[in-house]
Amino acid sequence: MLFSKLANVQKATQKALKKQRGRHKAVNFEQAQQVALLYTTGHDPTLTLLKRLQQTLAQDGKQVSTMGLINSPQKGQTVPEGFFSPQDFSFFGSVKSPALQSFIGHSYHYLIHLDPHPTPYTQLVLALSKSQCRVGWGPESQDQVPTISPYYELILGTPPQLANTSQQQDHFFDQLFMYLKMIKVA
Repeated sequence: MLFSKLANVQKATQKALKKQRGRHKAVNFEQAQQVALLYTTGHDPTLTLLKRLQQTLAQDGKQVSTMGLINSPQKGQTVPEGFFSPQDFSFFGSVKSPALQSFIGHSYHYLIHLDPHPTPYTQLVLALSKSQCRVGWGPESQDQVPTISPYYELILGTPPQLANTSQQQDHFFDQLFMYLKMIKVA
C-alpha cells in the first residue's frame, strides 16, 4: 500500500476526533468574547463572507482571529501570518507551524469554518481545535451528515437550490447569526 501525506493527514484527523469527543460545548453567544474564522483562500464568495463576518462580529464587541488555508502556495513563497499551507504539516500529519499550533491550541468561544467544502487540512485543524464550539456548513445531502458531524457542534444547512451561488453565502450568514443568538446555556 502506498502511503501519502494526505492519507496520513486523514489518519491524524481521525485520531484527533476520537480524542476530542465530548470536549466541546456551546457558550452563550452574547457572553462569547473570542471568535475564530477558518477559511480557504482563493474563493471570492468565501472572502466576501469573511469580511462581512469580521465587521459584524467586531461591531458586536467580539475579538476576531482568522486563519486561512493557502492550498497551493507558489514555490519559495513565504506563507504570511494568519495563513497556513499543506507545508505546515509533517508527512505524518503533525502541525509544524507555531502560528497554526497557537491557533489550534487557543480556546476560542466559537470557531466558524467558512468553507462549504472542507479540505483534509481544514478538517485536521477542526479536529485538533481547542475551541469550545465549532460551527460549519452542513452537507449537501442528508446521507453525508455522519461524515461531517464530528467536526462541528453546530451545523448550518443551505437549500440545494442555493448551492454555489452568492445567495448561499447570504443564507449561511443569516442562519449563523440567527442560531448563534438563540444559544442560551444555563
